[in-house]
Amino acid sequence: MKGFLTVLPLPVFYADHKHHEANASIYLTATREDFCAWRSLGKVYPTLTGLPVRPRITGPDATSVVDQIGERLTLISLTDAEYLSALQSASPAIIGSTFYD
Repeated sequence: MKGFLTVLPLPVFYADHKHHEANASIYLTATREDFCAWRSLGKVYPTLTGLPVRPRITGPDATSVVDQIGERLTLISLTDAEYLSALQSASPAIIGSTFYD
């Protein structure tokens, strides 16, 4: 695998976002050799459907985005021990919700 995809789904799929172009270009070159954590993917649906935009992003539209990410990337999940190890490794340098993301 090449590596963890470090783009945020919101700018990729929301064309009016200020970081859309940069994130979309990274996402569009990603392959199944790149991966995304299921845990991160779980934030996509509520983020998109909760945006204060008109028209609202519907549940089916947000589900379509989740499906597209799953088709392009390999989705992974960590064991409890792997997650704890990652947290311990990152704790000196990363604070706040950045670790979750």
